[in-house]
Order: sequence, then structure tokens, then C-alpha cells
Amino acid sequence: VLEHELTDNTLAIREPFRRNSGIVGGNFLRRGQDPVRTNDGAYLEAKDFYIGAKIGVAGFVFVITDSDDATLKYMERKEESFPHSSYALVMNNWGSSMQGALDDDSIYKACAEASEDGAYLAMDGLKSLLAMYQVDFVEQSIITVVRKLGSQIDIDTFVGQLKAPDMI
Repeated sequence: VLEHELTDNTLAIREPFRRNSGIVGGNFLRRGQDPVRTNDGAYLEAKDFYIGAKIGVAGFVFVITDSDDATLKYMERKEESFPHSSYALVMNNWGSSMQGALDDDSIYKACAEASEDGAYLAMDGLKSLLAMYQVDFVEQSIITVVRKLGSQIDIDTFVGQLKAPDMI
């Protein structure tokens, strides 16, 4: 469990105790008085924390794989500090990356191919679509879009918002 304190930019990392798991639980890094530096010497910032991020601390690399709902809501409210949680920014970036397909409407065929039923995109279908167009994305951006549009994303709604990101 990685805990980042925004007020003073400190960090705590601990492994929860699990009986008979073979993993020793407890504190890996206690929250100190000073902000924590990464393995390359930079100070960690709020924008460094998102699902899919790799955080190098104390000679180790930690991958953020999940977050609780309260944290995701906070990140969505403070989107200027957490760009991967900004629905408008994510959709604008994706739309720019797929502009050619949006212009000639081939995006609809690609969405239908990535979809299980031809009308809705699930999370895996969305990842497939982004991979088809070689769009760089992090897991947090996928979660942001799914939280906004639902787990079954209507293709027409999705494409409409990609085409007109200013209307979001």
C-alpha cells in the first residue's frame, strides 16, 4: 500500500500482513519529515501518482495497480494536478491521435471490430481500439473514461465526444 500525503509531499509504503502468504508484511518506507525523492533524485509530485505509474523509491520500483474510489474522485476533482483523471484532456488527446479515422468516419468500423456486440465498447475493447491506432495511454486514463461513460460505452457517444472534445 502506497500512501502519498499531498500536504507535505511525504510517502509511506507498507505491505499488508497476510497469514501464510510467505510475504513478510509491515512498513517498507515510513512517512518521514522530508519529501521523498525518486531513484533519480527528483521530488515526487501529485501528477506522478496514477494507476499504471512506476514509482522508483529507495532503490526499488513500485507499480501503482489500483486505487480506492475516494482517491479516484479526488483526482477527478483536482484534474489540473492529475491529468490522467481529466476526462476532457484524455478524450482530446485520444481524438487528436485518431484524427484521420474521425475525419473519414472509419473510427466507427474500428469501434465495431473492437466491440463484442458492435454497439458498445467494454474496457478490453477500448484498449484494443487504442492499440489499433497506436494511441499512448495509461491505465488511469482508461479508468477515467469508463467511470464517466460506464462499463459498456456506447460507440456513438464515444465517437461523438472524440470528435467534439470542446463540447465535453
